[in-house]
Amino acid sequence: MAVVNLLLYPPTQPGAKEPEDTSLGEALESCFPYLLDGARLHWNGVPVPLSYKYDLSIVVHNVVGLVRQLRTVTQGSFSICWPSNTFHASWLVEMAAGRVRVTASWHSVSAQDGPLEEALNAVPVVEAEQAAFMAQWVALLRLAHQYLIATGYTLEELEDYGPLLAELAHHR
Repeated sequence: MAVVNLLLYPPTQPGAKEPEDTSLGEALESCFPYLLDGARLHWNGVPVPLSYKYDLSIVVHNVVGLVRQLRTVTQGSFSICWPSNTFHASWLVEMAAGRVRVTASWHSVSAQDGPLEEALNAVPVVEAEQAAFMAQWVALLRLAHQYLIATGYTLEELEDYGPLLAELAHHR
């Protein structure tokens, strides 16, 4: 069985608010001061690092879109492109009968031990229960929101914070 699991790790130390930050991405970079702080996406046994500082700050809108689609669509498919240069992949996400199947093409993934694209592309398909898969990504959005609040950011300061908050309102 093809398996996917997103494990979140608490950041080493909280960041500091930067008054000039106006976007969600800029604020997330400030919230997470260390490059190595992040999550691990275990994709068929291959651990893929997801840096909170650099990857999450770039892909946060994609995560919001992924969660929205998983919440609102029960049957069908959509594509998602993860644009970070260290978490760069194209996914085809298919949903049916409460299950999700993701077929990925990994373009650029960096880890401390070197590139992971070959290992990931050797096992490109994962499957999971749709609600459980969505819950993993919601947890990442909650962590981002928690650190944005703890660092002192507000909806009024960040021009693109609203969609994240709106999506989290569906997952109380």
